Amino acid sequence: VLLPAIAIATGILGYYTWVSASGFARLGEQTIADSTLLLVREKVESIERYVITQDNLAFGLVELADGTSIESKWLPVAEQVTPSIHALLLLDDAGEVLGYANRGNEREAARFLKVFEERMLGELELQRLTVGRLKHLHQSFGNKSYLLSYEARRHAGRRVYLVAHHDTEYIVEEEFPRLFATEEGKRQYNVVSDDNR
Repeated sequence: VLLPAIAIATGILGYYTWVSASGFARLGEQTIADSTLLLVREKVESIERYVITQDNLAFGLVELADGTSIESKWLPVAEQVTPSIHALLLLDDAGEVLGYANRGNEREAARFLKVFEERMLGELELQRLTVGRLKHLHQSFGNKSYLLSYEARRHAGRRVYLVAHHDTEYIVEEEFPRLFATEEGKRQYNVVSDDNR
């Protein structure tokens, strides 16, 4: 009688030990997933802060009354002050370009402006943009990834728009290594686009 009772008790104890161990394993996996998600969110917020800082510095150099201020004030200091911004535009309330500067050569500048006017401008939906609100658009146009920052402002009773084109290659090659330097040897990261590239 005693031997079967010990066997049953051992079985019950084993079952509850297994249930507890499984619960702790799931809890451990959930904790790891939660901490990884928290770390990823921290990195994303760091990149967003970097981009917003670059936008504010560039937009602060533009005189809304003078479209040529982009070339005269931003372009000479762009590489040092806003290294991730490759092009800067000032648009009127109809979306016409009032001022434009590009850090690339003339051919690159013309190509970007053409793609911007023909394909990107409509995607920005500028008329719906609240004055003073900074927005971002990260999308592929013609198999090339573009990151645009844009903001509506009021000047002389009308709306104008500032648009910055960020060099995503610069951000990936220069800013990501700095951002992930503290995690070296601890984790591996895979940053992908919406289309899994």
